Formats: sequence, C-alpha cells, structure tokens
Amino acid sequence: MPWPEVRTVELREMFVKLVLREGHDKSELCREFGISRPTGYKWLSRYEESGRSGLVDRSRVARTHPNAVSEEIELLVMGTPPARDC
Repeated sequence: MPWPEVRTVELREMFVKLVLREGHDKSELCREFGISRPTGYKWLSRYEESGRSGLVDRSRVARTHPNAVSEEIELLVMGTPPARDC
C-alpha cells in the first residue's frame, strides 16, 4: 500500500491548526512534526499574517547584492549609452 501523499502546505496548516487549539504544546508538536522550534514559530507567524497563503514556500533568492553593478555601468559595458535627462 503506497504512502498517502501530503502536500507541504497541508502539513504546515495541520501543524498550525493543532497549535492554535488549546492544550497543545508547541515544543511537543515541533518534535512530532520533526521541525525545529524556530521553524514552527515561523509557520505560525506567517499563518497569522497571511493565512494559508503564508505557508507556501518563499523564494530564497537575494533581493539585493552588495557587489551588484549599477544599471548605468552595465549599459556602458554592453556598449549601449545610458539615456540622459536634459
């Protein structure tokens, strides 16, 4: 018999709903779900902020980079002169 398929968001939602019920210990639930306490608190916080949509995986791509080249320099390197405001 195959294992039942459980999607990540459904698993996270199950965790959050158990935490929100009275009488469930967050630390114990984290152990049962095999997650760290900071991860459990992160899921709970995101659920409280955004509901079920807050439990979806987020992109881990950096939004900024300390060594990023400005668009003006990139255009100069590519051989395209930057637009000038007159």
